Amino acid sequence: MIKVNLLPPRFQEKGKKAKKSALVLVMAIIIILVISFGIVFLFSLQHTFQGEVNKVKKELKTQEEKNASYSEIEQKVSSLNNKLKDIKTLQQNRIYWSSLLKELALSTPTDIYIGQLSVCEKEEEKKINIKGEASSRRSVMKFKEKLSASDYFKAVDFNSSNLESKNDPSSPVDFTLTLYIK
Repeated sequence: MIKVNLLPPRFQEKGKKAKKSALVLVMAIIIILVISFGIVFLFSLQHTFQGEVNKVKKELKTQEEKNASYSEIEQKVSSLNNKLKDIKTLQQNRIYWSSLLKELALSTPTDIYIGQLSVCEKEEEKKINIKGEASSRRSVMKFKEKLSASDYFKAVDFNSSNLESKNDPSSPVDFTLTLYIK
């Protein structure tokens, strides 16, 4: 088949230009549509990622609040553990005064009168000072030996007495003892 173009060259040229213009126009519309879809796609991705970022930020904030709560709980536990440790130390170092005084009463001979009993309880040293009088020096020495043999006292000091100044055997003997508690 033979093509015959009966249009004058000027119109033929316009027809070719119109075809080229239509082709360029179609290509431009396609490019604009592709760019538009790309922009819409990128905005939707941005929106999706922004939602994910907000969700992660919210979870991070929640986790930080939990961590702060856990930190507070850890501090309370540490404080309670320190208090328990102090209580155990106090229980281990406490003196059972009723048992100690019972031992002192059982060790006291019948002819010894205790006039004064004072307790000095410091961290490094716990002691009892006893002032009293006895019917004889022998009773005081017996009392000191019984107390020295007791499990409650680590040492017994015989501090003072009027033994040297009293020559009369019937007169009472004043004495002072210091008992160091274990």
